[in-house]
Amino acid sequence: MYRKHFGMKRTPFSIAPDPRYLYMSEQHREALAHLIYGIRSDGGFVLLTGEVGTGKTTTCRRLLETLAKNIVAAFIIHPTYSVVELLAAVCDEFGISYPRKTSIKALVDRINVFLLELNARHKKAILIIDEAQNLSPEVLEEIRLLTNLETNERKLLQIILVGQPELRDKLARPELRQLAQRIVARCHLGPLSKADVVNYVNHRLTVARGKGEIFSQEALNSLYVYSRGIPRLINVICDRALLGAFVQGKESVDRATLKKAASEVLGDRLPGADHRWQAALLAGILIFAGVGLLYYYFIGFEPWGGSEETGRMSGISKRVPEMPKAGEPGASGTEPENPDGAQAGVVSKPVPEMPKAAEPGVSGTEPENSEGAQAGGVSKPVPEMPKAAEPGVSGTEPSNPEGAQAGGVSKPVPEMPKAAEPGVTGTEPSNPEGTRAGPKERGTEAHGPGE
Repeated sequence: MYRKHFGMKRTPFSIAPDPRYLYMSEQHREALAHLIYGIRSDGGFVLLTGEVGTGKTTTCRRLLETLAKNIVAAFIIHPTYSVVELLAAVCDEFGISYPRKTSIKALVDRINVFLLELNARHKKAILIIDEAQNLSPEVLEEIRLLTNLETNERKLLQIILVGQPELRDKLARPELRQLAQRIVARCHLGPLSKADVVNYVNHRLTVARGKGEIFSQEALNSLYVYSRGIPRLINVICDRALLGAFVQGKESVDRATLKKAASEVLGDRLPGADHRWQAALLAGILIFAGVGLLYYYFIGFEPWGGSEETGRMSGISKRVPEMPKAGEPGASGTEPENPDGAQAGVVSKPVPEMPKAAEPGVSGTEPENSEGAQAGGVSKPVPEMPKAAEPGVSGTEPSNPEGAQAGGVSKPVPEMPKAAEPGVTGTEPSNPEGTRAGPKERGTEAHGPGE
């Protein structure tokens, strides 16, 4: 339809395995060389594998064109047969007659007779089985037995197995190790490289006698991405792109036309299409993760539900033990709060509890007032200076005979006259200074306060 528009004599991108359009890349030349070597050898199998659409069948057809006249070839394309059906197909390809109702032995005998006749005429037979990955192990074993047809000098039949990569896995099974040991040459066809894709397209355009440089360089770059280097996909996409350019009245295929053609052939989800947003999203995630790790390493994060009093050590946030809280009045087993404000991260040492003054009336006794009550007057207790508590002693008051102030220089305090002990009757306080017993003298006895 578009051949006249582009000045072509033939359709350049047909998916038929036409050997004239075979582009001999490096790997295709190597595969063809292995096949020729296997044919010239005197026995064994030749194995050719490759991905779907990489040109295996086209390479085999090119091989058939290069065969010498003394070689007779049989090409089986659909080997989904039983053992009897496969042997019958071999007889059909070589032109061997056989009865309608037959057996495996009868078919093998007829094939053997045919091969011996060819050998007598100095001819050689080769059997090419395409899509061999579909053969069952039983059929593969029967094919191996066909190679036992031989003379003292050489094998009478050369077999070439062509298939997808699954064929290699099947031949690696232990039950097929005898067949695997008879393979004399192996070759595998993979996708074309980017440079080979450009040369492949130009080669087919040249064979079709079309105009050169119909596809722009941007279109060829996109073609490699969309087709992944598979020759069959290249043919289908290019054929649709040429049709699109013809409909649009263009003399060449640009990138937009080829992308539309690829979407029509492969669907909306093109392999390797412009997924720039995916790349941008991935880059954003990586940047965000990197910033988060740096922040955590140098600054640290506040743990959820943690105490407000946390510290950071070596740039990593670590929980610092909570400082002891001030005990409630009258509660036992608590430690007083640290008035000096211990810094976060410093290990808190327990401060011994300060002794408390005994309340009057507790245990029926009152503390002595040996330092300052006047005789005969109302006994007023002089507040006792705070004293440092001894570690580990609770509930006792250490004596401070020197009257040293807490935190200051120790100064001697003159001893005050002792007041009479309250609540004791029938005793007279000593009055060494000769002071009067009270405001008014009442005899020689001084009564305690309140009498």
